[in-house]
Amino acid sequence: MTTPVLAQVCESLAELIGERAARGDVSARGLQQGLSGTGHAPPPLSMVRTWLANVASEVRIIRPDGSHATATRIQAHLRAADAQAPGSADRAWTEFVAARRAGGR
Repeated sequence: MTTPVLAQVCESLAELIGERAARGDVSARGLQQGLSGTGHAPPPLSMVRTWLANVASEVRIIRPDGSHATATRIQAHLRAADAQAPGSADRAWTEFVAARRAGGR
């Protein structure tokens, strides 16, 4: 069962993906398609973590929108969850994506 904190982290992550996709981030568009279930495979958390790391490493001058700070915060929550219960972030993300693809979120 996903904790409320992890559920919120997953929701925040999906919102960040959506915001970045709307601003033209090609990788975010691919992730968003996987979240929506439109003929694409669900994005594994490992792929999402790689994308988050890229967003977190962006320089503020290049993208002054705060995405890097949001990505860094989400990364910290995912790491903390895995430190407390290994694999919990992956399970929470899988549950979140399944619910979202089924129209539950």
